Amino acid sequence: MTSNDDLAQHRALKLLRQHNPVPDEELTSEQQQVQEQTLKKILGDEASENVASRRVKRLWPVLVAASALVLASVVAVPMLSPQPADAQEVLLQASEAAASAPDLAEVGIAGQQFQRRVDADNSGEVTTSMKIDASNVLRVEVATSPGPISNELSTFAQQLQSHNGEPLTMVAEANIAAGDNGKLAQIVAEHYGDDTARGILEFLMLPGVNAEATQAFYRMLAELPGNKVAKKPATEALSNDEVVTIERKGDGLEMSLLPASGRLIEVKNLIAPGLTTTVQAAGLLGCVNIVEQGAPESVSLACADGNYLLTDLTWDNWNAPEAQGRGNAWVNDCDPSCAEAEQKQYPVTVTVSEKRNCGYNLDVYNKLSVTYGEQKPKYSEQQESFDIGCAQ
Repeated sequence: MTSNDDLAQHRALKLLRQHNPVPDEELTSEQQQVQEQTLKKILGDEASENVASRRVKRLWPVLVAASALVLASVVAVPMLSPQPADAQEVLLQASEAAASAPDLAEVGIAGQQFQRRVDADNSGEVTTSMKIDASNVLRVEVATSPGPISNELSTFAQQLQSHNGEPLTMVAEANIAAGDNGKLAQIVAEHYGDDTARGILEFLMLPGVNAEATQAFYRMLAELPGNKVAKKPATEALSNDEVVTIERKGDGLEMSLLPASGRLIEVKNLIAPGLTTTVQAAGLLGCVNIVEQGAPESVSLACADGNYLLTDLTWDNWNAPEAQGRGNAWVNDCDPSCAEAEQKQYPVTVTVSEKRNCGYNLDVYNKLSVTYGEQKPKYSEQQESFDIGCAQ
């Protein structure tokens, strides 16, 4: 009959042999005798064979427990959580995502890239709505918070406003140099000197920079020393995407981005210390669009000119799935010819519908219809519909 101690010995030996990469060969009778004598010396009792035997038996539960710990550690190793990505991995992931993002080159001359950003410090904020077309011409609307704002914010607002209606040359330069990292680095240096990281982030915060240039800028940023992933994100996304914040202690910058889409959504201390730049919305739109946060008072329905303009608009339920407004349509009815005719005013009812997402936190109406009353332009239908909003 086998005792419990014998069973314990057997189980412990079996476990230890399974996890011993080099099992011992069978001992000879002389080696066995030497081992027993050594064991007696370790136990401190050479005179009593029984006492040694009892002490050895007391060791078996300890050996079994040790074996169990070995097994537990072997099993636990594969269960360890994966290490979080470092800053370089995050930036390279954003680079690859940005490379596949749609840009103006795919839309053509009718497209616009839109961005609404807020630059804020303790004194107030500047909200900027920017649209840039395939010719890199920038349209800017700037709004400042009530009350006095800091010199940094005031100067920034004035500089942006001064570019309204003009080509944004630094964006054009970057897009032309896309594919030549050396040239892109030179452009950054020309505008920002040795402040390379800040310069790259300034470019990434501008609308109109194409996918290839954006990809290259992220790669350049990933190669710079001093990037470190923050323990927790500094902000939340206005979408369901994961946010990762990267700190650059050396130059006081902190950037938050969405690695899955390659979009930069916030940078602290970009323009000046204590100032935070945040992207509220961004996306690719067609030439006719309505991106105002509030109900618009006017809408242009002509891409290249002002030959079809809705004015004096008042709305009943703006931001609902379908909204109705009333106003006036100013239309060139081309009678006797478009060159000779003048714009005339007609009372109209306007309906907008079919909201869609066109990018980051950018939900806009994609259908607009104009209904005339008793009077209408000579060559117009009683009701006309227009595709507006998203470029794709």
